[in-house]
Amino acid sequence: MAASDDNLMQVSQIGTTTKNAAGSQVTFNTKYPFAKLDKTNPVSFQNISIQFYTEPPAPSGTYPDIGPTTTLVYQFAHGYTYVPSTWFLMQVTPSSTVSYPPVNYQQEGTNAFFLYLGPGTGAGLTITTDATNVYFYVDKYYGGSFGLPNIIGYVLNIRAYVFVDDLSGK
Repeated sequence: MAASDDNLMQVSQIGTTTKNAAGSQVTFNTKYPFAKLDKTNPVSFQNISIQFYTEPPAPSGTYPDIGPTTTLVYQFAHGYTYVPSTWFLMQVTPSSTVSYPPVNYQQEGTNAFFLYLGPGTGAGLTITTDATNVYFYVDKYYGGSFGLPNIIGYVLNIRAYVFVDDLSGK
């Protein structure tokens, strides 16, 4: 273990000096910031359960109205004045009708399908974050040949992690 010229700590593979290590030979360094949870902020690390008692709107399935139709289903204030880094783990029940794994890792801004009926038809969860809130949206797509993506009765159990820093390294 050694400190490099720019005051970073670095660890390299056995048989490689830290000064000459590059790429996969570097097993650890402090070049990038670490993800940190704020244990004084109760929303920094929480479980969220969303159960659908009513059906969110769906597109008609007639071109060009095939989706997505986006509906805000939940939001919470994260308590910071900047856009923090986030990470989510989602479990879907009933999992017997889910084509993708019933447990999904999800980063902010990506769409994780929790009901996939066929090409162009299904329902997904998209999560976005701004400088005030974290938003959970259901996106419904309907291509017309696989049936409507009905999600009444589905439960999304989400483990949310909102990190203290934005991980930009600035």
